[in-house]
Amino acid sequence: MTEPLPRIYADSNEADADGRFWLHIPGSRRDIERYGDRLQPGMRVLFNVQNEFEVEGTLELDEAHGTWLGRPNYDTLRDL
Repeated sequence: MTEPLPRIYADSNEADADGRFWLHIPGSRRDIERYGDRLQPGMRVLFNVQNEFEVEGTLELDEAHGTWLGRPNYDTLRDL
């Protein structure tokens, strides 16, 4: 049995020019803290976008800003 993907809250209004979610908002930070050291750059996760839809994606670490970003794969989008 496969383990479910970590779920991280994201806000589509907090995206960069490449469409990646900045994961620095309170809901995202709360979820990231819950997973702690288990999160790794390149890891597949499930983004809950403003409780409107979910989309799988990968984590990226922006070391210059000390924050996580999420690169969504919109081929996996599911409305909630």
